Amino acid sequence: MNRRYFALLAVIGIVLIAFQELQAQRGRSIARRSAVGIGARTYGRWYANSYGGYSGTSAVGDARRGMAEVMRAQGENRKATAEAMIDYEEAKSKYIDNKKKWTETYLERKRMGEAARTEHYAKKRASIDKYRASRTSNTPARLTVSQIDPSTGRISWPSALQKAQFSASRKELDELFVLRAHTNSVVGLTDKIYAESRSMQASLKSKIKNIPATDYISARKFLDGLGNEGRYSPT
Repeated sequence: MNRRYFALLAVIGIVLIAFQELQAQRGRSIARRSAVGIGARTYGRWYANSYGGYSGTSAVGDARRGMAEVMRAQGENRKATAEAMIDYEEAKSKYIDNKKKWTETYLERKRMGEAARTEHYAKKRASIDKYRASRTSNTPARLTVSQIDPSTGRISWPSALQKAQFSASRKELDELFVLRAHTNSVVGLTDKIYAESRSMQASLKSKIKNIPATDYISARKFLDGLGNEGRYSPT
């Protein structure tokens, strides 16, 4: 009997302990819910005071405050979107301006390049023309009347060319210029006169060591003029 009594007391003790623990857990749950409710009401009052929202702690008030918050967020989103669109348009405008400036710069550089090439080729042509003009200006001057008589074809030979070694060339050229004077034409004579004068120059050059420098230069210029003279009519 004693054993049954003590067992019954143990069971009753365990039940009492379980009941007390259950009560304690219920009390903690109620405390947490109370804390959450107090926090929500406190936030609602702060929001109402700060943003002019709806007052009160009812479910309707909370719903209205939530709706206001959603609308505020939507407004801020629209504002941010509008600002982003403005930034996009500004960036697009700057891109178009930069592209236009780049195109203008490219075309300007292209025009400058074309102008530079044109100037370069113009200078090159001028240089060629100048060279050709210099070659023309280097053409020996025509002999004077005292050096060759156009009416008779008589040639007044320089002293350096009156030597016996040049007699054959002198005779050939004398006959060619007499024929030129009497026919008043250079047809068929120009090449012969030029060839004979060049042959006489070669003979003169071979004797350069035996001829004074001034006489050599004078004779050389005379033969240049004589070969050039065959290109012209005597009149």
